[in-house]
Amino acid sequence: MIRPTLSGIFKSPIRKWLIAGIVFLLTYLLLVKHAEKYHQFEFGDWQSEIYADKSGYYIYLPATFIQGYRQTNYPDSIDFKLGNGFGFVNGKLFTKYTYGVALLTAPFFIPNHLSQVIAGNEANGFTREYLKFTYFASVFYLLAGLSALLFFLRRRFTSIASIIAIILITFGTNLYYYTFQEALMSHVYSFALFSFLLLLTDNYWRKPNRWTLAGIALISGLITLIRPTNAIILTIVLLLDIKSIPQLKERLRLLSSARNVLILTGLFLLIWIPQMAYWKFMSGNFFFYSYKGEGFTYWLSPKIAEVLFAPKNGLLIYAPAFLLIITGWVLMIFRKDANRWLIGALFLVQLYLVSSWHMFFFGCSFGQRSFVEFLTLFSIPLATLFNLTLKPVKILPLITVLLITGYLIFFNLKLSASYARCFDGKTWEWELYRHHLVRAEVLPLPKNTFSWINDFEQDNTFSTAGINIMKVSNAHSGNYINELKGNSRFSDGFEIDLGKQLTGKVFSVSVSMQFFFNKLPESASFVCSIVRNDTTVFFQSKQLITGKETPLKNWKRLEDTFEIPFLKPVGKLRVYLMTHKEENMLIDDFEVIISSEK
Repeated sequence: MIRPTLSGIFKSPIRKWLIAGIVFLLTYLLLVKHAEKYHQFEFGDWQSEIYADKSGYYIYLPATFIQGYRQTNYPDSIDFKLGNGFGFVNGKLFTKYTYGVALLTAPFFIPNHLSQVIAGNEANGFTREYLKFTYFASVFYLLAGLSALLFFLRRRFTSIASIIAIILITFGTNLYYYTFQEALMSHVYSFALFSFLLLLTDNYWRKPNRWTLAGIALISGLITLIRPTNAIILTIVLLLDIKSIPQLKERLRLLSSARNVLILTGLFLLIWIPQMAYWKFMSGNFFFYSYKGEGFTYWLSPKIAEVLFAPKNGLLIYAPAFLLIITGWVLMIFRKDANRWLIGALFLVQLYLVSSWHMFFFGCSFGQRSFVEFLTLFSIPLATLFNLTLKPVKILPLITVLLITGYLIFFNLKLSASYARCFDGKTWEWELYRHHLVRAEVLPLPKNTFSWINDFEQDNTFSTAGINIMKVSNAHSGNYINELKGNSRFSDGFEIDLGKQLTGKVFSVSVSMQFFFNKLPESASFVCSIVRNDTTVFFQSKQLITGKETPLKNWKRLEDTFEIPFLKPVGKLRVYLMTHKEENMLIDDFEVIISSEK
């Protein structure tokens, strides 16, 4: 009997899967850590991961595993506290959203919930600890979807073209935003399902078998469950890579066999049965239109120009990478490539559907979020463009492609990081869009800056108070520091008459200080305010996040940035440190940088 050795195993096909698994796991952990920085809000904060629409998707999880579907089991006003993404009607839980996102994220919610139970924490589904599972889920489905998409693309294009297309889609479009910053919105989950459908369809027509068809049926059910209008993508099951009428007839013949119809309809409906049961419980009917008062009100006058170009969430101005996708699609037409008309038709149908919806800008969005999942299909023209440009690979075309790709990624990451989650202006309000560009610093738009620093060594212009300045032997720089001690809850501050020092609307105030403390402060905050004629027009405080790992009895630099809503440079701006308790700390090298547009 021959026994496999360890070296033999690593030389076998298992080795490839083992390496792929390790790479997937390490990438997953790295991206989860990256996502964590976007999720520092408390449960019930409007910017947290379970609020408004996201709470409507989420509520199925605590309802199924903890609270049930009756109002009496829930904390008072929990629907209001979570942004009214769900509510209660006749004592029953009501959410207009389907359970698809909850189903896909349940494998992450359940361990998180059990860990709260085991630890003896409050395990009601509505504490800050329940926010964490959201980005663990979104990052997993991003990577799973990208992996499937990469397999699909590699069958058609070179490795370098496929990889660059994947990277650009991930970091150069709003797929990034809806994975890392809005982790419980539906789009990254639909993106993964679209990718699975592409790969399964490709596998099926290469080698038809009932198990692959079963996977197609289940994935199709989930796609339509999460977002019914996404049913248009199911046309790829029949039309992907189609080249002739006889080929189309043969596919129809195969799919319409009794066995295959039973597989497709049976498993598709299986996904929908729990949703229909919930609708029956909630409304008395198995079929229920939960979006009452909402619909396709612009179907005779679709807002196509607004969807594509408007400052309020326009597709192309928030995700200019789509210009490369369109370029690749045009190349596919000239080359008479397979799928050129399928891709064009699906884009136009989706554009019409989105443009016809009563809220064509889709509320608080970063760009046109309804196109995110379609990036799976649009990766084909994108990879086509890169494939033609880089085949064979030459230095100049490669550098050009990398520079363009790099800038589009830079544009997307910077704009999404500085975006305030909502475009609060009118549809064609270009000035507000320009404000977003100025804040993100993605274009060479002119700006003014004013810098100030106080090391407490001497009298300082724009410094306020001048109290509790003391000489110490361990100052961060020089010999003097500012001490907060006992009843002194306010640091020396910075105050400036904006009109005398700046021009242009103020949009940013960055603050940094050096801190020294014997005990971690519990309630210290940076404060920024602007006062005009004894009226406060801006006030914000930001609690210092020191971290448990912060070393004591060492100087530590802490910093933060206040986003000012482009206010005219009128009035007095003040920045200082405030403590809500009597806490002792020293500060040194207090620095403020004010930015305004020209």
